Amino acid sequence: LGNVIYNSVHRTPSTEYTFPFSVGYVKMSENILPGKVTSQINVNLEYK
Repeated sequence: LGNVIYNSVHRTPSTEYTFPFSVGYVKMSENILPGKVTSQINVNLEYK
């Protein structure tokens, strides 16, 4: 499920919706899926 959402973020360039949603999703599930912390870093670098 995480991969599907993460991949959809990369397919959609709009930062207004996908960026906040991605960060919120990563922070919500980082306790369950520690690997998502790396994804959050990648997204932050990509959209800054």
